[in-house]
Formats: sequence, C-alpha cells, structure tokens
Amino acid sequence: MEIKKIENGCEIKLNENKIYLDPIKIQKDSINILSELTRKINYDKVFNLPGEYEINGIFIRGFRDNDKVIYVLYTRETKIIFVNGEISEEILNEIYREFGEFDIAILKNINQKNYEKIKDKLKFKVEIFLTNSPKKVEKVNSAKINLKKLEEASYLLT
Repeated sequence: MEIKKIENGCEIKLNENKIYLDPIKIQKDSINILSELTRKINYDKVFNLPGEYEINGIFIRGFRDNDKVIYVLYTRETKIIFVNGEISEEILNEIYREFGEFDIAILKNINQKNYEKIKDKLKFKVEIFLTNSPKKVEKVNSAKINLKKLEEASYLLT
C-alpha cells in the first residue's frame, strides 16, 4: 500500500484501487472520499455522506460528526480511519464499538488533544498526518506500508 500527498488530501494505492481522500478535483474512475458535508455529491465512486458502501472489495463506512464525515475503510488486510478535524466522543466510541483497534489512521487538521483522544481509543500502528502534526514525525512525500508486516510509524505527508 502506498499513500502520497495531493493538494489538500492524499492518494492511496490499495491493491488495484486508487482512493482519493479530500481531493480538490474529483478523480475520474477512482474512489473519491470527501470529508466535508458542504459538497452535496454522492454518486458512483464519489462519497461524501454517511452510510455503508462497498466498491472493488473495499468497504467504506461514513459516520456523520457535525459538518464532517469520519470514514472507516477496511478490507481483509487492513482497517483505516480518516479523520478531518475534531471528532466527538460519541462518534469515537461508536467507531470503536463497531471496529475495535485500527491499523492506520490518516489525520487532517488534528490538534494535540484530539490526537491523543483518538490514539488512546483506536490504538493504530501507523499514523499519517496530512496537515499539521501534534508531535515530531518524519516528513515524507509518500509512505509505503507493508500490510503483511505492519510496523509502528508516524509520517507527515508534504
């Protein structure tokens, strides 16, 4: 699996799929996941509403939290959470009850308090920051992650 920074989001290559998180421009023939509820787009391979979806063996679950959608992406190999900004205790607990611990967290616009709350609850091994990082992390253009041999790592995509 590879994750690289694009515009204000990221591109994930997972198996034969390309997944774009918060792209400025919708990427045709790819999975597009938008965390802002202000864009009322939800069709084909573009998701920006809460709900359950499945496409090409990737299961997607969106949880509404105020004006944002928190996404969980999962396959047989991995569980990923994508959080943009604040996450309420209620939604965090609901996600934990349903999915337990995570392999990877992709975090955008996260402050120290919110980061600690999410990390303590979901105990992910790999953390990818798309904007600011509340702690010292390695700055990289892209991150290659071996899902079969997952090791703890922290990255800020630049």
